[in-house]
Amino acid sequence: MTWYQSIILGIVQGITEFLPISSSAHLVVIPEILGWEAHSTSFDIILHAGTLVAILIFFWKDIRNIILNLSEKNNWKLVLNILITAIPAGIIGFLFKDFIDSYFKSISSISIMLILLGVIMLFIKDKKIKKRIETLSLFDSLYIGIGQILSLIRGTSRSGVTIISGKLVGLDLKQSAKYSFLAGIPLLVGVCAYQLLDFYSQGFGQTSPSNLLLGFLSSLLSGLIAIQFLMKILEKWGLKGFGAYRIILGLLLFILN
Repeated sequence: MTWYQSIILGIVQGITEFLPISSSAHLVVIPEILGWEAHSTSFDIILHAGTLVAILIFFWKDIRNIILNLSEKNNWKLVLNILITAIPAGIIGFLFKDFIDSYFKSISSISIMLILLGVIMLFIKDKKIKKRIETLSLFDSLYIGIGQILSLIRGTSRSGVTIISGKLVGLDLKQSAKYSFLAGIPLLVGVCAYQLLDFYSQGFGQTSPSNLLLGFLSSLLSGLIAIQFLMKILEKWGLKGFGAYRIILGLLLFILN
């Protein structure tokens, strides 16, 4: 892997992890189109670590407030809800990830998921806020978590299904996005931990420490920009632009496949 491949893949990870356009789809399609070799497990860990740190930095004030005031009902309830949201995808991902990757890794499958969720996004309308993330019920958080299972299929987008699920339980788009990012913390920690198991058996592979650092930094910086961009876009234009992009990309992949 070259230094510029590390930077490009880091940027792709940082942007697509948070924008509802599917990081898994882009990280599969871009290397395939450009003829790049598959990257190592250690590089996967680094990319996910970069996006995890981006969330921690962007929402540091919220996270700090929650930790320092955990005794308050709204705060400990929010933490509990976030953990509940992470459980369904965490369990299914741990038990069936290899099976899911085996049957849903083709370009055709990715294209279908891009288009399906894109169509749904075209019809999602934002309304005046009904709930805030602090007032979600345990059932609401479980419902969002069940919807998040779909993100295990490449081409879906974890942020996309979480935002849509949040809308369905009464959050507006901005609150749904915020909850999506906070709910992504335990999942990203879990992904990194799971990948570390492979790391110990496979080692660093062909990725040099300098390229790992470049991947981490580009993933972190692009992730921070993507979060800020998404929060502003959702407030002004909603999900329609992302839906149109997903449909166009999905159709192009069908044609080129």
